[in-house]
Amino acid sequence: MVRPELTAARTCALAIALPPIVVTAIATAMLLLAAAGDHPFWSESRVTLADAAAEGDHALVLRMIRQGHDPNRGTGRHTPIEYALERSDTRLVRLLLAHGVVLDDKSRRDLACRAARQGGGEIYALLRDGRPWTCEGPP
Repeated sequence: MVRPELTAARTCALAIALPPIVVTAIATAMLLLAAAGDHPFWSESRVTLADAAAEGDHALVLRMIRQGHDPNRGTGRHTPIEYALERSDTRLVRLLLAHGVVLDDKSRRDLACRAARQGGGEIYALLRDGRPWTCEGPP
């Protein structure tokens, strides 16, 4: 038979020890999640692909695309390729085109003509890609 004072002592010891264990487990889980970084399936990504493009962070743009972020999705203001164009960042435009940016002919022409007006001849050539249109007149 177990003496009641020992049972009470064990219950008291568990009540004191359990909260630090729970706190440690929660803290460990939070650190692991923070170390994992952004993931496309987590609903609250701290940085969007469009944000990375706006900052001109090529490495982050590429990493996010490889993680499954959509290179066509904008922030409401601009898409990643529009931010790249705004920055006159030929390398970023090339990266986005190579990794799945889809542009219909009108959007492609509009972006190419905007690049030409900004003096981005190389970006204009990338976006035109041999298409038989110019920036004067209808497409």
